[in-house]
Amino acid sequence: MPSDAVLPVASQSYSFEMDNNSLDFVHFNCFKIKWIQKLKVYEAHSRYYIVGSNISETTFRILKIDRTDPWELVIIEDGIDYTAVQMSMTLEKLHLGNTSSTGKKRGFSEKNKAHGIVGFVRFVEGYYMILITKQSKVAEISGHSIYKIEDTAMVYIPNSDSAKNDPDEPRYLKIFQTVDLSSNFYFSYSYDLTNTLQHNLIMIKKNLNDKQKPCHLKARTCRKGKSLQPCERFVWNKSLLKGFSSCNVSSTWILPIIHGHVCQSCVSIYGQPIYVTLIGRRSSNYAGTRFMKRGCNINGDVANEVETEQIVYCASTSSIHLTPLTSYVQHRGSVPIHWQQDISANVVPSKPPINITTDNPYAQATAHHFSQMMERFGSPIVVLNLVRKRERRFRESVLGHEYKCAVEYLNQFLKTEQQIKYHAFDMAHLARGAKSNVLLKLASLGEQSLQHTGFFQSKPDLFSETLNKDARWKAVGGSRLGGYHIQTGVLRTNCVDCLDRTNSAQFVAGKCALAYQLFSLGVLDQPTLEFDTDVTRLFEEMYEAHGDIIALQYGGSQLVHTIQSYRRTVAPWASHSRDIVTTLSRYYTNTFSDADKQSAINLFLGVFRPSKNQEPLWEISTDHYLHNHDLQVLQSFSCLSYTQWWNPAVLRSLPLPSQLCESIEDCYSEPAAKLCHDLRDFSEDHCDECVDWYADLYNPSKLTVFDDCFALGITNTLSRSISAGYTNPSPFTIRSENWQELKLDPHKQPPTSPTGSSNESSDSEEDEWPSKRDSLNSDDLVNYSKLYATMPWLRTPTLKDFSTKVMYGIDLENTTSPQDRDKYERYLGFEDYYEPVHYSENLYSIPDKINPQSLKIYEDTVFHRYHVDRQFYVDYLNKLKKV
Repeated sequence: MPSDAVLPVASQSYSFEMDNNSLDFVHFNCFKIKWIQKLKVYEAHSRYYIVGSNISETTFRILKIDRTDPWELVIIEDGIDYTAVQMSMTLEKLHLGNTSSTGKKRGFSEKNKAHGIVGFVRFVEGYYMILITKQSKVAEISGHSIYKIEDTAMVYIPNSDSAKNDPDEPRYLKIFQTVDLSSNFYFSYSYDLTNTLQHNLIMIKKNLNDKQKPCHLKARTCRKGKSLQPCERFVWNKSLLKGFSSCNVSSTWILPIIHGHVCQSCVSIYGQPIYVTLIGRRSSNYAGTRFMKRGCNINGDVANEVETEQIVYCASTSSIHLTPLTSYVQHRGSVPIHWQQDISANVVPSKPPINITTDNPYAQATAHHFSQMMERFGSPIVVLNLVRKRERRFRESVLGHEYKCAVEYLNQFLKTEQQIKYHAFDMAHLARGAKSNVLLKLASLGEQSLQHTGFFQSKPDLFSETLNKDARWKAVGGSRLGGYHIQTGVLRTNCVDCLDRTNSAQFVAGKCALAYQLFSLGVLDQPTLEFDTDVTRLFEEMYEAHGDIIALQYGGSQLVHTIQSYRRTVAPWASHSRDIVTTLSRYYTNTFSDADKQSAINLFLGVFRPSKNQEPLWEISTDHYLHNHDLQVLQSFSCLSYTQWWNPAVLRSLPLPSQLCESIEDCYSEPAAKLCHDLRDFSEDHCDECVDWYADLYNPSKLTVFDDCFALGITNTLSRSISAGYTNPSPFTIRSENWQELKLDPHKQPPTSPTGSSNESSDSEEDEWPSKRDSLNSDDLVNYSKLYATMPWLRTPTLKDFSTKVMYGIDLENTTSPQDRDKYERYLGFEDYYEPVHYSENLYSIPDKINPQSLKIYEDTVFHRYHVDRQFYVDYLNKLKKV
């Protein structure tokens, strides 16, 4: 395929009005599952043997790691798939091969069990191998599971003969282990967490003329053995995985790991589950702690950069190809200019002054940052700057002024539709007003940004005739290809720390997008969500947890100002003491422990590589040169870059993100009959990494525990409504009682006023029905019964509406026959005919009416303990396969 098949030539450019005949919208038909999900590490004197298997333990592979060379990492993969019997025979041979003629073992034994390999690291001695020993499932996206790392183990690879004793090795090991992998690190075997849902699902390709294309290449095909590459910006173990790439190990063993926060909740709409998933990805470029990393480096990478994605879909079906999925992406990050704050001279908690370290009138670092954002998200980039504008002493306002001047300078060289849209909003000043509604003003800005960027939707519009009547729905931005929605551009929010104010603003923008996502799925009749509903409360809890995790990772404490403080649902004096404690905790962490934490992050990410010929990590006074040493970026600072700061390839692909276009596969490699990812004609000739996701998730051919099928327990709006005593289970009903009290005590009943003397109002008009029915006369009841007969959806749902007969068409009350019921009644009345058996010193006083031989059979049956041999069952299945 020629190079301009995906990206147009320099004279062309993409626009919002795209021709559906020139562009096609194609889905990835299948995700490649990393089928090696169980590991067993066997230790020998000269090698480590890692046996990897799928979840059903039917297919195996072996990795061999040499232990004789302490300086080089030697990994050997034979690439052979073994069955269970073949693997057992291979391990037996290895066991015999590591046993001397006298029968004495030379160290071949099972050392660890794991779920994956994080990577390999080396300090000043030999290599270490990092294993995932414990995991927990935290979310699920249409059958694709997302796991959180719960525990890890580090295995020293060199044996005792080749091990060295360097005095700096234990100290480097201790610093490296300061990064707690069991704290908010996530991975998935089948879903790429480093990229957005839009990037994972969509391929956009430009059609070639059929006359220019050979006849056997006219069908759409997918290149075998190829898969989308993870986004290195969000891969936190990328330096640890270099040992795999240097030894040419297949990608089946490689697990990219992200750092941030993942949570999932369920919105139950009369039994229909709508899953809301929040994924926060922290960038590994220019990562660090609060006062150690401010602003950006020369590459344009900013501090505290987090990409937040909310995915909403109906979980009634578990196939990612049939389920309509929607997603909305936001971005947060420090102000992209060179600035810092020095807290070394402060003795008491205070606000250090902001210093602009580099006076750059051409905004080169800012240009690199926005060029990267256009490459990842497309255009337009909507900037929401929340720093203060009104201050007695110029502090934050200096930062906001420099930021605004940089954006205005860069916009001079862009077209109007491609320019950066800058909005300054003094959130802290407006929050001081007694009657000011900060979140309401932020909601209008969030609505405007959504009209510019749009959101992603994987299926055509549901109820398109009804949806198109809404004027706001027609104004939603983004690209529309064949009835599909693509998000082009992103909302970039920041304050000084990108923590408290930023999280509240992102929640409001996410709430606006959530209304449109539910509207596009056909759940809402208009794209609007009220604040005091179960959906919004649940979504607010998710964002508060998200903000607390990001604040702990960057600032060392939870959020000081939560979303509730800006909503004014909590009295200021009630949260004042909490704010003081949180501020002191954050100040203590920033002053005494951030330096060590920053050193650990630099060592973990490979920013600093230990060597005997250089100064140790703990003696380095600053790490500024470690993050600002890219010679290619410095050489790009030329007179031409002052005006043409954008990448020409990125600009040509706008409004689409060029990263998405560049990652598109060449879809003309093989005939359609040999497709490995074609759902319509699935062939057995598939690549090694392709695994049936249904079999991988549900394991239909394996004897499993029933409870394992429901291992994922998530928050549900229906369970909360039932525990709170609501009569109306709709998650969109406005609740008027104090949510904070209900949040602390979920079993507390909401206040009711049957006599009408209480000042508390009921939740809704539907919730008042039980108390009103006592005073209704017979005529009213007849009228209401007629109304329910014509419009049954107005009636308040009861428990009978969710019975098995109504939901599934199965009447459990009439499933037993009269003969079975009669037999069961006679069984229950058995004690009326026979006296109970008495125990005395393990002997039975047998009644005369019971046959001793029958009693012996009964004893053998009741007191016999059955032992199931797993290996016997496996051998039995293997025999059936051979037959």
